[in-house]
Amino acid sequence: MSQEAEYRIEMRRRREMYLARVRETTRGYLERYREMLEDFTMDNLQDYIPDEIHRLSADLDNAEGSLDSDPEYSREISRQIQNYVHGLRRLARDTRIQQEQADRERLRMEAEERAAKKSEAMSAFYAVIRKIKNPAVQNFAQNGLADIRKSVEAGTLLTSTSIEAAVAQVVSAAEVKAAEWKNSAVEKAKRESIGDQIAEIKSQISAEDFDATEKQRTLASLDALLGRQEAGEALETIQNSISEIEKVAEEKVVSEDARKMAVRSIVKILIAQGFNITSNSVTLENQDDRTFVKIVGSKANGQHAEVNVTDTGKMRYRLDRYEGMGCMKDVKLLQDDLKKLYIDLSDERVIWENPNRIGKDSMDMPNSNTRSR
Repeated sequence: MSQEAEYRIEMRRRREMYLARVRETTRGYLERYREMLEDFTMDNLQDYIPDEIHRLSADLDNAEGSLDSDPEYSREISRQIQNYVHGLRRLARDTRIQQEQADRERLRMEAEERAAKKSEAMSAFYAVIRKIKNPAVQNFAQNGLADIRKSVEAGTLLTSTSIEAAVAQVVSAAEVKAAEWKNSAVEKAKRESIGDQIAEIKSQISAEDFDATEKQRTLASLDALLGRQEAGEALETIQNSISEIEKVAEEKVVSEDARKMAVRSIVKILIAQGFNITSNSVTLENQDDRTFVKIVGSKANGQHAEVNVTDTGKMRYRLDRYEGMGCMKDVKLLQDDLKKLYIDLSDERVIWENPNRIGKDSMDMPNSNTRSR
């Protein structure tokens, strides 16, 4: 008798492997981002981008706190961090320039204040502008504030109420421009850091163990994103593409891990059942652009076993060259052992069974004339 059947690794086991993989990968990313935060703090970047540093610290605490219980949630936070963390130093640099410019203007105005006549109106003017703390707002309000100062000197603005109203109007317009500048600076910093972001992911993927052709294809896809970025494609679209490429690569790694687990387990099972397995018995095959591991075993009496394991965890076995119904005993043993190793046989499909072929001449692969069920 001969029998050929196929089935898949149990989804629960694959899910466990997937979550373990997500947890391990995310932990590595979070450790790097924690080191970056420590570097930012040592360089006093919080003096220039306090909100962003606070957000990074909070995101890291949240992701690290959820890593064991909900690795997928932690990974999502990690990817959000990835989208902005590489641009923080650039953003701090641009903000520092704003701060230095505001400091120079403040010193100039303080010197003017000391030199000016101590009129009540002028004192009120300087008292109001000292309340402006945001350096970007100070910079965008410079021209308007200079005009107000001239009006005070000319005597057209005399009361503190009128001066406060004029300054408030200028500051309001400056706040809008400062917000626009901040959004633009954040976008610019993120766009400039896309190369760093992609380099980080390429380094991670290069270290992974999965099909070499697929790996090169994945790395090429990441390189192509740089060209799309240079062509002006929306940053959000590029970052979504990065996340999708990471997700696909992650699935391939999990699939490869699942296949290795299955191959090791099947080799042990076949050896335990008396099949001879040598170093040449396990080979990597390619068919229709898909790879599969082929495991071949044989017994001294000529009985033959062949198991193929695809990169998606799908398995296909064939037991052959059995006398009569002797095949069923080994099939039962094989299935029982596979169940112990989290192999799901609920979707088992017997695709070839030939109880009438007896002896050692039944190695022909099934064709359109063989009976299947």
